[in-house]
Amino acid sequence: MPARSCFGEAFFGGSVPAAIKSKAREDLLAGFATLKRHARFAPYVAGETFTLADIVFLYSVDLAATVGKQLFGLDLLGDLPAARTLLQRLGENPHVKAIAAKREAGTAAFVAAVRARLQAAN
Repeated sequence: MPARSCFGEAFFGGSVPAAIKSKAREDLLAGFATLKRHARFAPYVAGETFTLADIVFLYSVDLAATVGKQLFGLDLLGDLPAARTLLQRLGENPHVKAIAAKREAGTAAFVAAVRARLQAAN
């Protein structure tokens, strides 16, 4: 969740106030530390069974890690190799691949539209 406050800068060429970025950085570090302490990755986030936690993980951790890398130079998954492995394995699921293909097909137009809105607002 804290990464969302920085999406404008990380993905769309906008800018985010320093105070918001500082809070997001702090919260991202705390969130990934919590994930490291509590996730089991055996083989799924919460254990042996695929759950809603894995879906939330799949569609949030990669974006948060990207924000951490782009804005703060952090490798939030660096000491979570099991998390990287799970992301890769979930990404190989045919349903996830289909969703990713649809998302990818619309990404360029979406990013362009958001950037245009941001430029018009400035």
